[in-house]
Amino acid sequence: EYGLVLLAHLFDEEADRCFAQAATLDPNAAQWPYARGLLASKRQPDQATAWFQRAAELSPDSENGAAMRLQYADWLAEQQQSSVAEAIYREEL
Repeated sequence: EYGLVLLAHLFDEEADRCFAQAATLDPNAAQWPYARGLLASKRQPDQATAWFQRAAELSPDSENGAAMRLQYADWLAEQQQSSVAEAIYREEL
């Protein structure tokens, strides 16, 4: 939760460290790689795909799983990976 507060106040690096620690403590939770993907999409785009993919893999049963997978598909579409993005969109449809 502290990481979310930091993120809300634009302390991106500190928030990312919190999310990394949270992922260590709860490696099967999709929200931590998802949050890291959101941060990476702004500061380290080359790493964002891996974080979004990990969140998508962990999210089938999570409360916000569809939103996470669609965010991943949107990111892929922005990165000119439209065939993979399309497959995710169709799966969610």
